[in-house]
Amino acid sequence: VLAIRIFLDFSNIFFAAFIRFNFSHAYAIIKAYVWLLFHPGMILEKRKDVQEIRSIPDKYLWPMLYRKSVVKDYFIKGNKTFRSLSFLPDFRRGTS
Repeated sequence: VLAIRIFLDFSNIFFAAFIRFNFSHAYAIIKAYVWLLFHPGMILEKRKDVQEIRSIPDKYLWPMLYRKSVVKDYFIKGNKTFRSLSFLPDFRRGTS
């Protein structure tokens, strides 16, 4: 998933900078990646803190996640709001 995310982000940088000439958007994405590269300790520490206070295990959360491509639904199908997605979570899965 990470490789796909990086590919999409860099595609977005290219699209923003060279197609739309929105350099501030492209710069914001690059700036975010630079921050991530220079702050791994802070990220891991925050993750550790969050994991310690979690009260619901993953098996209960997975069924609530949208399993389709939001990118495809947004850009290709034109679903611009959450309500327009065909999303009916099954809260019964993962509870056994």
